[in-house]
This record gives sequence, structure tokens and C-alpha cells, in this order.
Amino acid sequence: MSVALLAVPAAAQAADAEFHVTALVERDDAGKPVPHEIRPGESAPVTLGVGNRNDTEFAGGVLVNIRVLNDLNLPREFTNCYYYKDSNLDGAWCQIDQTLEPGGRYQLARFQVALEAKQTEKPGAIIFRWYPKSYGEGQGGIHGLALRDGDKQRPPAPGADGVLLLESRDLPVPADPNPLGFAYVKVITPSTPPTEPILALRADHPGDVGLRQRPARGRRRCGYRR
Repeated sequence: MSVALLAVPAAAQAADAEFHVTALVERDDAGKPVPHEIRPGESAPVTLGVGNRNDTEFAGGVLVNIRVLNDLNLPREFTNCYYYKDSNLDGAWCQIDQTLEPGGRYQLARFQVALEAKQTEKPGAIIFRWYPKSYGEGQGGIHGLALRDGDKQRPPAPGADGVLLLESRDLPVPADPNPLGFAYVKVITPSTPPTEPILALRADHPGDVGLRQRPARGRRRCGYRR
């Protein structure tokens, strides 16, 4: 993963000083992120969460930048997101106008990622970062941010299937809160079913079961003799 991919613009660093939210994901008992199962050629839900670390003040609206790499893709679903591409990166800038309650914890509702049917590389992390809504001011909003981050020859476009929203969920807060988060997938590949022998009754002993054999060419099948 390149340093440029994780670089935080100076304007975002300044905004973080008064932006008390943290990225949240599902975690196991050891505190490690729980990977989400996905099959080649399919989509799967992934938990991307956010928490308001301020216990006394509301957070009025947020932006989120979501990025995936290689064979993972972001389905073009939500009208309040602008989707962009840059080489092997697929991204989305989304604006969510909901207010985060003091101490509230949430996840993106109906959010999914898709995996190419012919997977050629191991999927990387789903990288997501939260920003205050004011971060888009003077930069053209989420459309301008997607233009900035994407391939200039492939203009960003919004989705067309509803609005991305937050829904309440009591996700664990990490020991080191950060607006930058990482979620992961686990690829499930279909296994080849074992070959099962075809069973048939023996002609000379109807009560016995044996393997059905293909007779050798030019020879007559013989019955079993004691």
C-alpha cells in the first residue's frame, strides 16, 4: 500500500482538530477486525462504522472517502456518493447529512463491496476515512473531491439506487481512535465435491452392494463365484 494512498491533506489535518469522530469496524474478542466473507463474482455486506467521541456535542453531518484495490469494486449504488477510478483503485466520496448524537455509534446501511469473478490478485483492505462536512467547502463538495482523486480521463459519477445512510450499531471503539479505518474481506472459493462411487446390487447376491464396474472391452462380464 503506497504512502500516497494514506496521505492526509493539510486541510484535513486542521479539520480533525475539532472533529471528534473515529472509524469503527467489527472486532473479535482479541480486538482484531473481523473479515467479511465474499465469493468471486458476488457482492457482500461490509461493516464500515463511525463513532462520535464527543459525549456532550452533536456532530452535524459527515463525509466519507471509501477506497478499494485490485479485484474489489464498489457497486455504483448511492445517489449521495460520487464514484471514481484511478488505475487499480476504485473509490467513492459520500456525503451523509445525518447528525451524530453525542457518544453515538453507527454503521453505513446497505453498504457492500463486489469481487471480480476471475480474481487475479489478493484483495487489499477496504480503506475508509471520515471528514467533517465542512471539508468539502471550497473544493466542489464530494463531486470536486472525486474529481481531485480520480483519473481525469474518467469523470466521477453518482450512483442511482437510493441514499447511503447511517444506522445505529454498538460497534467497539478501538484503543487508538482515528478517523481512518480499515476493513477486510475473506475470499471463499467453491471446493470441488468429492467423486462418489455409483453403487449397484450384485446380480448373483441381491442382498450385497458393490461398485459398478465398467466391463473390459471384448470380454463378457462374469458373475461372482465363491
